[in-house]
Amino acid sequence: MSMLQPEAEAAGVNYHVSLSDFELGLNSESQTTRMVQPELYTALVSGSLSVDATSTFPAACIDGRLGGKETAASGAGASVLLAYGYTLAHDRGDLLADEGHMVGEVVEQLPEAERGVHTDDQSNCGCIAVCQAPRIFEEILAKPVTLANAAHHLSDKPSSRELELYCANAAYTINTKTRPYFTDNRYDVLQTAQNQGAELTVLQGDHTESLIVFNTIDGTTIDRQALYDNFSGASAFIIDYWAYHNAAEFLYQEYDRSSPQERSITVDSVRRAMLIYTLATLSVAATGSTPILKI
Repeated sequence: MSMLQPEAEAAGVNYHVSLSDFELGLNSESQTTRMVQPELYTALVSGSLSVDATSTFPAACIDGRLGGKETAASGAGASVLLAYGYTLAHDRGDLLADEGHMVGEVVEQLPEAERGVHTDDQSNCGCIAVCQAPRIFEEILAKPVTLANAAHHLSDKPSSRELELYCANAAYTINTKTRPYFTDNRYDVLQTAQNQGAELTVLQGDHTESLIVFNTIDGTTIDRQALYDNFSGASAFIIDYWAYHNAAEFLYQEYDRSSPQERSITVDSVRRAMLIYTLATLSVAATGSTPILKI
């Protein structure tokens, strides 16, 4: 693990690492942790950039760009993350519906304020967590141990049994031929969510995220507009991990309607599955030098 950067240490901020410390991220083998101005770290740690979240489940994406549900709790793929988490954590993977049905069913049952997905002004499917989902599932299959180590460092390490299950289900979604899991047209996934009441927002501009914020402060998120306005157009990937537990509770109590003895997920397993999916998304979307700050 890398030590604190000198300027961050001088600012008195929390210990942080980068994706490359876990062999994750683009070009991770040749990356050193990117420098981020200490004033930004201090603002994040002090809470001056935190605001009350307008949702209790991930209804915005981790994407740092403006134009979306900017004060909703954030997770990779927004509402679609719940479907992917369930897919990974389900202990009867061969009985799962395909991606389109899973997304439609999950989003339909969410409270209205908890529904959200996004595209961007660059393409019709501008959400990496959704559009690159097949590749992200491959990343989970290729790097289960490194992803689990990153999850452990941040908060929540999957058990060996859970990790085996995530890998088995990821392999099933990738390799099944008779009944393919993934939708060929990736925009159709966003359209399915929108058809079930999810607000489809359009994010603006290019990715310029300079760090990853792993937020554990219940009921809050990071104010993207304030971050942009006060720090020279800065942006960050935002993971509101407290909201993952709420989403996992929903999937356990409301979506999986089997009796407690027959349920195919647990709250812990699906919460950790959503974290593994998020870290895998970052591994294919961000450079290894991207620092991670836990608050």
